[in-house]
Amino acid sequence: MKKQIAVMIALFTVLAAGCKKDKDNPINGDENGKVKYISKITTTEDDVQTTYVANYDSQNRLVSYNAQNNSEKMTFTYGANGNLVKYEFESDENKDVFEVTYNGANVPVTGKHTTYTNLAVVAEEALTYTVANGVITEMQAKNLDNEVATYKMTYQNNNLSKVEVTVPDGKFTISATYGNNKSPFLGLNLKYLIAPVNLFAYFAKNELTGVATAFNNQTIVRDVTTYTYDNDGYPLTSSSTNPDAAAEPASISKYEYK
Repeated sequence: MKKQIAVMIALFTVLAAGCKKDKDNPINGDENGKVKYISKITTTEDDVQTTYVANYDSQNRLVSYNAQNNSEKMTFTYGANGNLVKYEFESDENKDVFEVTYNGANVPVTGKHTTYTNLAVVAEEALTYTVANGVITEMQAKNLDNEVATYKMTYQNNNLSKVEVTVPDGKFTISATYGNNKSPFLGLNLKYLIAPVNLFAYFAKNELTGVATAFNNQTIVRDVTTYTYDNDGYPLTSSSTNPDAAAEPASISKYEYK
């Protein structure tokens, strides 16, 4: 899970540029000066180094975020109004695709989540979004057997603090804490969290310092991250460890901006 969290931090530069800048969105943008856009993250874990590269269009919207060894790929597609209408994540033989429909006010209403393995469809879900105060507070995902997973999002200080996923077998929870400096993805404009579990680490004003995951209130794994910063308060490096597994080496990341 530690690698997954590091990858999420490295990869969510993803939806982060998802929608065009909105002055009414309090979470995005650097209100204290220079805006920086993440361009590259190099992560070292278990002596294996992986570099992730972000590519943008002329409007500084993220269009792809890929590992240079092609082990992971993310792509983003935008509609005529600048809304993120498709988010795709590929890892090895697996692929997840989120397609979203917006109403006339450019608010996400419904969507579809399709999972592929070796190019074959293995799962489909119909998505329904609830939006309040400019953020998605709930997403319901119904599969072809009419089983429903409900995602509830809680926000604090312009950061996503908790995602609770209720499924027929129980409840999965992701809880997050943040520091007082800037998220490396602050310059990216993620307005709506259309894929809560995949993208939660990127929907933040401040840097992510801790993550805890639990199932039915039993902690599965914890992750703690410390940073060094540049003069503008953006992270330069980070070190992520699992406090419950002291023998595991830290995951080290280096951040580069444009």
